[in-house]
Amino acid sequence: MVTYAIGATMIFHGYVDAVDTVVSATSANFAGWAVIFASAAFGDFVRSHFAAQALYSIIDSCEKVEGGETPVIEGSVRVQKVDFSYPSRPDVKVARNLNLIAQNGQAVALVGASGCGKSTVIQLLERFYDPDSGNIVSKKRY
Repeated sequence: MVTYAIGATMIFHGYVDAVDTVVSATSANFAGWAVIFASAAFGDFVRSHFAAQALYSIIDSCEKVEGGETPVIEGSVRVQKVDFSYPSRPDVKVARNLNLIAQNGQAVALVGASGCGKSTVIQLLERFYDPDSGNIVSKKRY
């Protein structure tokens, strides 16, 4: 409405014609709606920015084991006396004195109730996390 009022005044004084006023008012209307929709998504943008920062800090972090190669495991995998707790809850031990041996070609099933640590074992094997103590060893065959 303000745009039309200003446009009417400018038409009255001969600065613009009616077409320019309608085009200006429509443009202002579209710009206003764009700002409204963008501001509604601003909270999501801020949250995604912090989530992206957290992901990039993980991606850019150095491994504790430097200079090692990433081998193709064709031999056995041995988990020896592994203790582990997640960094977000260091006082809660998720794995205590965990031992596991998987031979080459052997099918191994991790079975248990929800929350018992099955996914944690896989994450440790994949080096998403390092154990607090103990070893995870692969015996490679070439």
